[in-house]
Amino acid sequence: MEKPKLFGARIIGYGKADVEPSWLTTNDQVSAILEKRLSEDELICKKAGIPFTDEDKIRYASDAAWILKRVGISTRYIAPAHIATSDLAASAATNACLHAKILIEDAESFRLATVSPDYPYSPPTVIEMMRKMGITGWISQNVATSRLMARDQSLACSSFGTALEDAVSDCMLGKCRYALVVGADKMTIAGDIHDRALFPLFGDHAAALVIERVPLEESAFKPDWFFSGIDASGSERIIATVGGSKQPLNLEYVASHPLLRETMIGMFTGNQVYEELLPILTRHIIPNACENFGVLPREIAVLIPHQANGRMVDHLDKAIRKIGFQGYTSKTIVKYGNTTGATVPLGIADEAEAGVLKEGDLILVIAMGGGYSWHLSLFRWTLPTKLAA
Repeated sequence: MEKPKLFGARIIGYGKADVEPSWLTTNDQVSAILEKRLSEDELICKKAGIPFTDEDKIRYASDAAWILKRVGISTRYIAPAHIATSDLAASAATNACLHAKILIEDAESFRLATVSPDYPYSPPTVIEMMRKMGITGWISQNVATSRLMARDQSLACSSFGTALEDAVSDCMLGKCRYALVVGADKMTIAGDIHDRALFPLFGDHAAALVIERVPLEESAFKPDWFFSGIDASGSERIIATVGGSKQPLNLEYVASHPLLRETMIGMFTGNQVYEELLPILTRHIIPNACENFGVLPREIAVLIPHQANGRMVDHLDKAIRKIGFQGYTSKTIVKYGNTTGATVPLGIADEAEAGVLKEGDLILVIAMGGGYSWHLSLFRWTLPTKLAA
């Protein structure tokens, strides 16, 4: 049987969602929001006849310096209620197409990495994104449909890595000429909005890349430049315990838990996550990935890690330098917060805009998170170097 022809793939454009200046939220504003929620939540519990203890009240106490020291974040964007994840995704995808100088309708593969879908079951958020971009799929009424591929992809904070690999695969296997891969999340409604340990951590945003099919010899990606894995022992470290098939959200639950804390993402053993995941990455996953890729850490010019926590990015940078990395580590969490599926493409877009990504550079993407799961991608930057203003 004849083997299918293999093509190459490269990034030809990137874009971020358009966000309003009024969405930018400082740590002082976050502290004020938590203080307001304290009085509101205390009243809700009082009406429901549920105790609201001094220990509960401590969960709301924060200030700007405490937030910055604890998670390394100064600002984040908080989108208003009428903005959904698909709105952020559609804006980023549209801007990426503009930057790549292709028509939106030229794309045939749409991969959306998100953990905050518009709707819990149907339709997929990628479909809502495409609808808002004016892409329906029909050539004309009662005639054949166009060849479109679309998928939501959710693997916690590793979602964008898998979406990128699949978008690149779509091009390399000849399924499409252009693929759009988008990371979008409205995380400020997914984290516990009543808790100083989680609410300040998250932000809302989206970013996208346009991948183009090219001859194999021009490829910025190689088939074996992807590396992923799972350690299921950490499956309950980062979790939303209510709202799925194991514990549906019903009237009985709401009556007993009026603040609905357990429906939101919780990190019940935050220090344990930090202490377990970081050594696994630096001692095993990254060295194994580099060996698989056939490169040495010192050959990598730019590291773009998932922005989970400012301290974790700093420690990852320090640890990877001990095994030979000498390049630049992207750190965007200070201004965006943890935007989950959007952190990696935001980092790529920001560093490209700043002129950090130079033509010919080897770029290593590291996404890791709940599960535990991880996904590493290596590629060469092929766009002209942008000179910083």
